[in-house]
Amino acid sequence: MKIVIVGGGASGALAALQLAQWIAPTEILVVEPRAQIGRGIAYSTQNPAHLLNVRAGNISVFPDKPDDFVSWLQEKTDFPADPSAFAPRRLWGEYLTERFEETGIRHCHASVRQITVDDKTVCLTLKYLSKSEALQDAHDSRGALPFPGRRQSLRHPVELKGTKDATPFYGAQGNAPEQDNPGDFEKHPVSDDQTLITGKVILATGHFLPVDVPQISETVRRDGRYIRNIWDQWPGLPETHAPVVLIGTGLTAVDALLRLRSDGYQGTVIMISRHGLLSSSHGPAESVRESVIPPETPPSALAYLKAFRQALASGQSWRAGVDSLRGVSNHLWARLPSQEKQRFRRHLLHLWNTSRHRMAPQVAHSVTEDLARGRLIVRKGNVYAIEDSENSLSVKVRVREGTDSIQAALVMNCSGPDTNYKRVQSPVLNSLFKTGLAKPDESGVALATDAKGALINASGNVSNLLYAIGPLRAGSLFETTAIPEIRQQAGDFASLLSEE
Repeated sequence: MKIVIVGGGASGALAALQLAQWIAPTEILVVEPRAQIGRGIAYSTQNPAHLLNVRAGNISVFPDKPDDFVSWLQEKTDFPADPSAFAPRRLWGEYLTERFEETGIRHCHASVRQITVDDKTVCLTLKYLSKSEALQDAHDSRGALPFPGRRQSLRHPVELKGTKDATPFYGAQGNAPEQDNPGDFEKHPVSDDQTLITGKVILATGHFLPVDVPQISETVRRDGRYIRNIWDQWPGLPETHAPVVLIGTGLTAVDALLRLRSDGYQGTVIMISRHGLLSSSHGPAESVRESVIPPETPPSALAYLKAFRQALASGQSWRAGVDSLRGVSNHLWARLPSQEKQRFRRHLLHLWNTSRHRMAPQVAHSVTEDLARGRLIVRKGNVYAIEDSENSLSVKVRVREGTDSIQAALVMNCSGPDTNYKRVQSPVLNSLFKTGLAKPDESGVALATDAKGALINASGNVSNLLYAIGPLRAGSLFETTAIPEIRQQAGDFASLLSEE
């Protein structure tokens, strides 16, 4: 069996690691334009202020080795090997990359442009990129440069061995590593692209850019005062007296705030989101008991909320209550009728997100200090336009009372990834939609998949060749973006595919 994993961020790396425990590494290939596997968007940051929002003892890549990351910290870094600590994200990225490289699984530096299938095989059209295309592809398809925050020296072409007609992908300096060679995966050169034939495909393309602001002046777009991708290079920071507006109040906005402060900006930052809620902070570690929402609870958003409130009234802390739902949240979600899922998304999802996705205590302390000093302002509203104003930007915001206008020197879109895949302009997803091999989930979110992650096509049939992991399953799963959940999905895939 040959398996190709499309995407080499955290989702793709975890899928590869689990598959390698069941299937020979020579049967697996990861296609990813970035130079390293495992980094993705979240773990490419080199900013030491960007911390994991999970304790070190809870984020091992191996479910049966819960102390693996802590042991790695002790062996490879100067960071305290403390299971309760919140380590810098860059360290976990290094750890994941190292664990992937230990498997010997091959890495093809390319981008997938199209996927077609017949009864038993999948054909992928790969694109080998020029220097400028490599940078642009990392922008468009994944939402971050291969190495966010700095440009690389891009001089030496890295070719896929044995593909004379392939356009070389220009990567970071150095010779092509051995894992560039897809080995005995069947190859068919086609003009500047190459087709690759395989038995199964796991889509692990990760997150996409946030939904764009509907109305933006072209002048503002060109001069860089509006940043849609906060992981890209930033222009020079504004003067201290000129405010910066962050669209969003979640963890992405907090990352942007920390980077602004790390880079020396000491001015006012204004965060704006629909509900105006910041993520909560982690507290001391607590033991987690059984789910505070009993399995016999009626499947409705209100019944779930009442059960949770009853647990709080009986003395259960809210943090432990939320944590008790981690292992059952997808089951509880699956029980809800479509109307109740819509009701939950409309009335409760923002409360869940701010309680579930918490800041590390050190990060929360920095944010609290900024609030207390008046350097951070959090507002409710919906940014609908950005206009070029005299010596500044005019940010148009819909608020309960009507509309408002905020003057700013710089605006950053931190509103979270777009999950409407019909509009994200991903070549591989567009090809799947065009040929009917995939369709959006009935909610309009991500892709339609079955309980095992297999894609459901436009006719409603379940594929036995195409699968999705991580954020791509956000339509059918409630929890699918955190490492423990992705790790579980990867293990389930490995078990399923190894039996075929």
